[in-house]
Order: sequence, then C-alpha cells, then structure tokens
Amino acid sequence: MQMSTTDTIPGETREVRESMLTWSCRQASIQEAQDDLAKWMKSGGWDACVGVRFETHPNTEYADSFLGRGDLRWTVYGTAVKYS
Repeated sequence: MQMSTTDTIPGETREVRESMLTWSCRQASIQEAQDDLAKWMKSGGWDACVGVRFETHPNTEYADSFLGRGDLRWTVYGTAVKYS
C-alpha cells in the first residue's frame, strides 16, 4: 500500500485539493468497517481513501479482560482525499 503526504498521489494526474486522516472503529467485521468508512466518505464528498489499514482489537469490558472474555472488533484507518 502507498500513502502520499504530497500534493499528488502516485499514478494520478489530478492534484489533491484536501486530505484528512479518517477511521471507523469498533466494527464487528471488516465489511462493516469498510462500509461505515465508505458511507462517511460519500456523505462528505471525498473522492478516494489511500493508505488503508485494518486492525483488530479486543472488545472487552474492564472486568472481562481479567477473565479472558470478549470478542474482536475491527478498525480501519486511511487518508481521505478530494481531487481538484
């Protein structure tokens, strides 16, 4: 995966007009995390998301962590961009 902090994204001829770090967290699946991020991007008029990364993390209450209970949740991170 490639992430750009310049005014252009490699392979694109359009310039980046605006960018920001974005994420969706505590989702039950990769698909839910991806869908939630896509919904947010569409509502904000973003053109692309680059440098996407998925991570899992435990979803436990404080007491559950001592008992080994809990499930996994998904977080997706990326950089949202708008082209000019």
